[in-house]
Amino acid sequence: MCILCLLAGCGNGTPEGMPTSATETTEAQTTGATAPTVTTAPEDLPPVDFDLTQMNQTMMYAQVYDMIYNPDEYRGKSVRIRGPFNTYTDEETGDVHRAILIRDATACCTQGIEFEPADPDAVMPAVDAEMTVSGVFDTYMTGPMLFCILRDAAVESL
Repeated sequence: MCILCLLAGCGNGTPEGMPTSATETTEAQTTGATAPTVTTAPEDLPPVDFDLTQMNQTMMYAQVYDMIYNPDEYRGKSVRIRGPFNTYTDEETGDVHRAILIRDATACCTQGIEFEPADPDAVMPAVDAEMTVSGVFDTYMTGPMLFCILRDAAVESL
């Protein structure tokens, strides 16, 4: 049994059929083949710890759900996310909250990740328009409630 384990561990480190580059991942996705995604950011952007833009809707929803319920595991990590934009203005304080919404595959449930743009004058899209942002995951308290937020978020695309 030990010899079989040693033999199984030999090789180039990439199991057969798994992509070794972002190009292979893209090719697998366009041909309909099932392959795990390789997390890469565009050339002009820094690498991210969690690139949710590479996930299907179900996995993205599950990842955001985990981030909200286990925030200590994600705090300080860079996150890239794509989804419909939404905004909310707190009537008591006048604070504007911006978020990317993630719906589950059946569109019956929604999770959101608030973001704080690095550039406070950044142009925001219309509500429900798709956009991509990346920022550093953090949390903050408002009264007894804990909220998740992407700080210093870069608006990558509208």
